[in-house]
Amino acid sequence: MDESAAPLNQPCERVEGKLQASGEVLFVDDLPKHPDEAYAAFVLSEVASAELKGINTTKAEEHPGFLAILTDKDIHGANSFVPGKCPEEIFASKSIEYAGQPVALVVADSQRAANEIAKLVSVEYFDVRKPILTLEEAIETKNFHPENLPLNIIGNTEAAFPKCDHVITGEIKSGGQHHFYIEPLTCFVVREEHDYKVFSSTQSTKDVQNAVANALAINTASVDVQVTRIGGGFGGKYQYPPLIAAAAATAARSLDRYYDCINFHAYLVIVFISIASGNPRAHF
Repeated sequence: MDESAAPLNQPCERVEGKLQASGEVLFVDDLPKHPDEAYAAFVLSEVASAELKGINTTKAEEHPGFLAILTDKDIHGANSFVPGKCPEEIFASKSIEYAGQPVALVVADSQRAANEIAKLVSVEYFDVRKPILTLEEAIETKNFHPENLPLNIIGNTEAAFPKCDHVITGEIKSGGQHHFYIEPLTCFVVREEHDYKVFSSTQSTKDVQNAVANALAINTASVDVQVTRIGGGFGGKYQYPPLIAAAAATAARSLDRYYDCINFHAYLVIVFISIASGNPRAHF
């Protein structure tokens, strides 16, 4: 080992390594609980491409743990957690664009009840279409992304290839990957009068703040986003924490008139949510 390069080539101890290994560090879901808590679970689309006709909550409302169900009609501001030309809805309002898309949010008095109730909500569709799952199918059906992204071409490949000694052709396909997070996507929202504290395991506090503010139709100055720990990111904690936070804040605002403090836990595939609304002094 070249000692002249030290400390660049020396092993170093991770700053929070011992605390994480001992379980002393606090993640979002480790925040103290409040006795008056409610829990939630997403109602997810079971088809990939269709039009949304409506939902039937009759059986769900008969469950003893049922408290409320929220849809796009409960969003006070913009029903999107992605700014710009290609918005993505918090709750599906008309069209279903992918399997597992949130359609509604069930609120109950326990997590088990919320999960059970979500399964009792019947989602009705029409014009159910065959999903396009491959690039070849998209080309064949001429179903392209609305944004025509410019191609970055350097040099003249048609002129260069004939001069090459060897030309290798073929196809390479890379499937999706599921990362194993230390803590899944998590959000804990506390409402303080007209302001909101958002504890999120996000890699982009700005996007979470904007999504919550836009969904609630409030100023971004009224949304305070704090990150206790990301809990493993890999880029996956960048795009969808705004969805989790916007849904959480919508529930906190809609139900705060019933509870001093509300804590929701919802699951979106492997997504975990924790939401609270009320006086933070009741928590800490």
